[in-house]
Amino acid sequence: MWAFIVLALIALFGSGAMNVIVDGVRRVVANYAYAIQFDTDVEPPEEHNPGQMFWDSAAGTLAFRANVTGVTNQIGQESWVVARNETGEEVTNGQVVYISGATGNRPTIALARADAEDTSRLLGVATHDIAHNTNGKVTVFGLVRDLNTSAFSEGDDIFLSAAVSGATTDTCPSAPTEFPMRVGQVVAAHVSNGEILVNIVPVVNVAIRSRMVAINIFDSATSVTVGSGINGIPIPAALNGLELTDVLATVNTKGVTGTTNVMVVRRRGGANADMLSAAVTIGDEFFANDETINTSNDDVATGDEIYFDVDAIHSGTEPFGLSVVCTFE
Repeated sequence: MWAFIVLALIALFGSGAMNVIVDGVRRVVANYAYAIQFDTDVEPPEEHNPGQMFWDSAAGTLAFRANVTGVTNQIGQESWVVARNETGEEVTNGQVVYISGATGNRPTIALARADAEDTSRLLGVATHDIAHNTNGKVTVFGLVRDLNTSAFSEGDDIFLSAAVSGATTDTCPSAPTEFPMRVGQVVAAHVSNGEILVNIVPVVNVAIRSRMVAINIFDSATSVTVGSGINGIPIPAALNGLELTDVLATVNTKGVTGTTNVMVVRRRGGANADMLSAAVTIGDEFFANDETINTSNDDVATGDEIYFDVDAIHSGTEPFGLSVVCTFE
């Protein structure tokens, strides 16, 4: 019985004979071979030898064994990249990595993390423990096995963690302060025999959108005066559901002595609400954005109106010109 053979479909031409392994014995079978039939009714060889190829009944495909004990590739169902670990520490099976450089015609890897753009540009997931200063296999697509996935449920999407290097989470990180990347899905939830399907996809997170609205309250030739409801802007549908995250106030000519204080007010359904719990205060400077956002009133909806109050001006000489930029995310 043919337990395993080295190649799947092959056509050899020429005068040389074809050598194959049959039941552990090297044999000459023919000068020409146009197809090879693998025995699909036998178990894979128990001993792991690099270069072995056999029929994997569980996966329903051919498989071959790599030069790392216990690491097998199911042909057509997963893809690897050989990379080098020079981090100073072991990269363990299931940790998520990015390309940190290159050496010896191999990419170098380090543990990925979603809190920075560079470290979120994923290569894949380590498919076995990779010691420092050694090469190893990184799965860029396919199953990674023998993991602790007990924290997840089967079918969960998993994302690159922004809190723990190399880790995954079922909570998608939030842009723009984080860089969300989906690593793949959990296909088996288990404390030691868990499996994930690696299928890396960047996440388009709605929080990444931001809008800035600028308004000129006093022109450059006009002195700033105290007043409420000075100039306003209606909120269009493009800003619906966003939140105020920053306010920048600028003057054309600085005031003298004291501060000029600017408050942002939201008017909704005939009622006013301060969007800041502490106003922007412009001192001996041309601009300021030292406000404190009132998180109870920071959201905007289509049809709201945003007004600006000047609660105080410099007591010596008033500033000239006042513009405000509001950022919504």
